[in-house]
Amino acid sequence: CGGGVDFSATPKGEKALPKFGPMSPAELKTEWYFVHGDADEQVGVDASRKACKELKEKGIPYTKAVYPYIRTAMGEAIEDRDGFVNLLASKEGKILGCHIIGSHASVLIHEVLVAMKLGASVHDIVRTVHVHPALSEVVARAASAFG
Repeated sequence: CGGGVDFSATPKGEKALPKFGPMSPAELKTEWYFVHGDADEQVGVDASRKACKELKEKGIPYTKAVYPYIRTAMGEAIEDRDGFVNLLASKEGKILGCHIIGSHASVLIHEVLVAMKLGASVHDIVRTVHVHPALSEVVARAASAFG
């Protein structure tokens, strides 16, 4: 079975489902996470507030860590003064949510999505090597705020 992922064509507004050889998406037990792709900064900030509100309403205690891009070497090099990572986690370090606003956010979010899928904690992210200087350090720095 060779070959990459084929996305089925769907009418506008419907989710495209990947086809992996003979298996259907249901057989893969794929979990779909909603990620804002072309969201502007205000939409991202609103999504962050909504996630915090939902956790509060459900009585789920959480801690929030916000780390700005500009406090990393690459963030300074690309002069992204507005970008940040907003990471939500339980006191034990379970990742409850993450919002990334700024340059390359759609790339940076994947580390957190994989961590969530595999049940990794913020501590696991911190213990993972992050190349320096690279923008991905901003995710590790946000995770390191949880101690």
